[in-house]
Amino acid sequence: MSTYGRCSVLVVEDDPPTAQLVQMVLSEEGYEVEIASNGEEALRRIEQAPPQMVLLDLLLPTMDGATLLRELRRRGKALPVILMTAGREGMEPTESARPEGILFKPFELTDLLEEVERLAREISCKH
Repeated sequence: MSTYGRCSVLVVEDDPPTAQLVQMVLSEEGYEVEIASNGEEALRRIEQAPPQMVLLDLLLPTMDGATLLRELRRRGKALPVILMTAGREGMEPTESARPEGILFKPFELTDLLEEVERLAREISCKH
């Protein structure tokens, strides 16, 4: 284990098969992964125990990803966020909140790992 410990990732995804697949792939690579199925749950988890990065679906129930990202930035949360989205609709407001990356669904698992690894390096988060 590195001096940084395990890199923690919160996956905010309302589709259980997608969330479980992302969790499995990242866990196998040594990441500590938690799942939230909607924006409100994610916000609670982040307030209680902030992860080192967030993988955020744009279309979520109760609070969509764009709203969650804006709320995190409004609260001064400097968490690195990678958006996961099926399309470009609704992305203008989130681009102003500056996500650190975007993965377009369906994405290859190698693309997921590359994007997470890139961000982990940028924030000196080792797993």
